[in-house]
Amino acid sequence: MKKSIFLIFVGLISLSACKKDFLEQTDPNAVTVEQFFTSPNDVLLAVNGVYQSLRSSNNIGESSNLYTEQRSDNTGINDNQSNAGEPFQFGDFSILPSNTYLKNHWVSLYSTITRCNVITSNIDKVPFTDANLKAQ
Repeated sequence: MKKSIFLIFVGLISLSACKKDFLEQTDPNAVTVEQFFTSPNDVLLAVNGVYQSLRSSNNIGESSNLYTEQRSDNTGINDNQSNAGEPFQFGDFSILPSNTYLKNHWVSLYSTITRCNVITSNIDKVPFTDANLKAQ
């Protein structure tokens, strides 16, 4: 019994002696924001990423009708299979706080805003030869 308690005690001490850096590792292949913005082409790629996020299905892409026309009398839903679920909450104004379509929409919008803020924060660090290109 004393031997098993001693082994458990030694095991707990050895586990608590681990370095905390072991759990907080960074990816050596990841590109940081500071490393990314080095040329005008990098800025162009970042702007294209903003446009890509706008076209996602959670933003103004294929699900955008949930937030616009589907909530009006201009459209209707003719789904006899299942007229319940989260997309149908938009049509009859019964959206619940747990609606994942609505949550994902706002997360996507704020993600797009974050991308724009990253570009505007770092664009002055990039050397542009053409001032008109930077002004775009």
